[in-house]
Amino acid sequence: MQRAYDQGAVPSATTVNNIMKKHGLTAPRRKARRRIEDQFPIFDPEEPNEVWSAGFKGKFQMLDGT
Repeated sequence: MQRAYDQGAVPSATTVNNIMKKHGLTAPRRKARRRIEDQFPIFDPEEPNEVWSAGFKGKFQMLDGT
């Protein structure tokens, strides 16, 4: 289109795509299936309280000012 028309008269790529889609001249792309790998636990606990964790809440001031 750019060779046939001067630069000012050429519609944007989005406009051309919308027109082609409206008239059924394009096929929609198939979405890729998301594959989730099998995940296994790094540590498999066998008894209660065998795994502990703590969350870091950020920096905060203690009562003594530190």
